[in-house]
Amino acid sequence: MAKTKSKISDLDEFVLTPDSLQADVDSDDLTDNTYMFMNRKRNLQVYVDASGWQECMDKFDTCQFQNPKDWEIYLKVKERSN
Repeated sequence: MAKTKSKISDLDEFVLTPDSLQADVDSDDLTDNTYMFMNRKRNLQVYVDASGWQECMDKFDTCQFQNPKDWEIYLKVKERSN
């Protein structure tokens, strides 16, 4: 089965979820990045700058979105090697 291309094709990113940010991320080495909060049900995107994943999560919590489980968090990657 062929994969379909994402609608957000101009960003190099990966999805972060609260589960993926737990124990295996001991250091806050993701600094000075742009994060995108995305709600696919409502087709909403919110961009924030944060100095690491913890600040990103704090900003997400500050937004107090309804139904937070409907949101995904993406990180824009500045450099990528293939």
